[in-house]
Amino acid sequence: MVDMSGDGMQTRLARLGRPAAAVVAVLGVLAAAPAPVGRMSTVRLIVTAADTETAASAVRSVGGRVLNELTVLGGVVADVPAGVGLPAGVGSSPDRKVSLRSTDTDSADAASSVRATLGLDAGGNEGAGITVAVVDTGVADVADLAAAVEHVNLTGGAAGDGYGHGTFMAGLIAGSGASSGGAFRGVAPGARILDVKVADNAGNTSLVTVLRGLEVVAAHPEVRVLNLSLSSDSPLPYQADPLTRMLDVLWARGVVVVVPAGNDGPDSGTVTSPGTDPNLLTVGGLDEAATGDRSDDTIGPWSSRGPAPQGVD
Repeated sequence: MVDMSGDGMQTRLARLGRPAAAVVAVLGVLAAAPAPVGRMSTVRLIVTAADTETAASAVRSVGGRVLNELTVLGGVVADVPAGVGLPAGVGSSPDRKVSLRSTDTDSADAASSVRATLGLDAGGNEGAGITVAVVDTGVADVADLAAAVEHVNLTGGAAGDGYGHGTFMAGLIAGSGASSGGAFRGVAPGARILDVKVADNAGNTSLVTVLRGLEVVAAHPEVRVLNLSLSSDSPLPYQADPLTRMLDVLWARGVVVVVPAGNDGPDSGTVTSPGTDPNLLTVGGLDEAATGDRSDDTIGPWSSRGPAPQGVD
C-alpha cells in the first residue's frame, strides 16, 4: 500500500525523481478468458461498425450479449459465442489485460526542477480554467490537490489510489506544493483534475476498462487535456487499434491527448502503442540532472525512443 499522506506524497515524489520518469510502460496480454454461459463459451470483444446500433445489432444477430456502448468509437463491448463469425463489415478486437508499471529511482533526496526547466515562475498559477483528465490508477485526496479533483471510479473496487501512480501524475500536473513548501509544485497548479480510475490497487486493468474511461472523458466537454500514461503493446496498426482510434476521435474534438513513448529503454528500437499514433502527442523521459539548465538535459535511460513502426519518428 502506498502512503499518500502529505509527507508520504512528498517522499514518493522525491523517490520517483525527475518528472519525466513517470512515463510508464505496461505489459499487454492478448487473451480474453472464455466465460461459460450454459454449455457455450464466450469471448469478450470490442465490436465496431458504422455506428453503435449497427455494432449492437451484429452482436445480437450471432447470439451475443452487449455489455457496454462505446459511442465515441461507434462500437460496443460484448460477450460473443466463441468461434462464431460476425457479419461482414463489422470489426472486432479481443479484450486484453493491461498492467501499469512505473520507473523508480534511488534519488530519495531529489528536488523537482521541472518548473525551472520550463521557464516557469516558482509561484505561478498556470492552468487556471483548464481541466485535465488523468485516466490512471485513481487520485488520492492529498493536500496538494485539495478541492481540485472530480473522481470517477470504473474498477468496481475501492476508490482512491492504492497504487500511487495516478496521484503522482496528477501532482506533476496540478500539484500546489502544499505538502512540500512549494518544492514539488506542478506545471499547471491552477488546473482541475478529472480523475478516471481504470486500474485497481495493483495497477491492473483491461483494454475494455480503459475504453470505458475514455467514454467518461468524452462526456466531460470541459476536458482540454487527456493524460494516458500507459502503453498497450497492441500489435495492430494505429489505424485499426480501438484504443488509438478512440484517442484520435477525442483529439479531433479538441482534446490534447498525451501518451508515453514507453519505458523499454534505448535498446528497444521503438516506441509502444498508443505512442505509435502520429496524431497524438507522444512524450519520452527527460533526465534534467536536477537543474533548470537545458544544456545538461538528456533522454532518460529508461525512455523508449524511435523509430516507431509504420515509419513514424
